[in-house]
Amino acid sequence: FVPWYPIGMKRLPSGFFNTSRAANPAAALKHHFDPLSGEFDYNSQAAFWIFNDLENLIDIHYYKRAPEVISLWKSFEEQEFAMQKKVESTALQLWKGNPDQAREYITQYTISLSDRVLDTAKKLIQDMKSRFYH
Repeated sequence: FVPWYPIGMKRLPSGFFNTSRAANPAAALKHHFDPLSGEFDYNSQAAFWIFNDLENLIDIHYYKRAPEVISLWKSFEEQEFAMQKKVESTALQLWKGNPDQAREYITQYTISLSDRVLDTAKKLIQDMKSRFYH
């Protein structure tokens, strides 16, 4: 789970859209149930495909791999939830003085978390592929 604030965000994290036509929250929402051509073409840097690859690797040895992945994501999510109240409070304070600054803060926060999630998933994939034949 990664908290997103689509109403406040100015742009989406780069790995979470596959065409430049869906690069902002309004366009992404508009095409959520009517995807643009090319949106689901394979792209090794796209979140959808990264998590699909990770899922497939976990399934090969589910009972061995699932517990380690669950533990890692649980820790990540606990950190996120612990920060959420502070992040939202900061965004609200910024909003009162400068809504544009609040939107940029929320955008940067979301992009930062999303990038961490993708980096973590890529590292898990690399680790699992390295251990696959051992």
